Amino acid sequence: MLPPVLWSNTEFRFGSTASAALSATQTRVEPGSTWEIMYDFKDNKGEHRSGSQDPATLLRKPAKVSLTIKKYFDDPKDVEAYNNLSKNACVVRHFVYSGGKTYEVRVTFNNLTTNDPTPKYKAGEINYSDIKYIPKYDTSDGQAFSVVIINSNSSLT
Repeated sequence: MLPPVLWSNTEFRFGSTASAALSATQTRVEPGSTWEIMYDFKDNKGEHRSGSQDPATLLRKPAKVSLTIKKYFDDPKDVEAYNNLSKNACVVRHFVYSGGKTYEVRVTFNNLTTNDPTPKYKAGEINYSDIKYIPKYDTSDGQAFSVVIINSNSSLT
């Protein structure tokens, strides 16, 4: 068992594509930022087809994927930058350090869009907004999202 993933060992990286995001400098985001991936089966027992008593296949429902970023808006320029967002991707990197080894859970969100309204900026207040992004299939990367687990083990025995 690995130790838990710590917020202090988590990085959010943004770029115009997934590869650009992976190599970008991290962007510090507020605690409360989250991601969710649900890629359920239609029926965990499988789908029955003619000619057999056994299930023939496991059908997956379309994935439900989202990235919610809690963002601090320092001044109206941040709202302007939010309104001018174009194609964007995010790579979330969770690092775990255990026994001299490094493990990583890497979640990539491609071609992010949002239906959230423009955040309201109020002078004299601390301005936070929770922005829910939904990834869309990106032809340049051939995916909408991906999850990669990287470990330091040379073999599994």
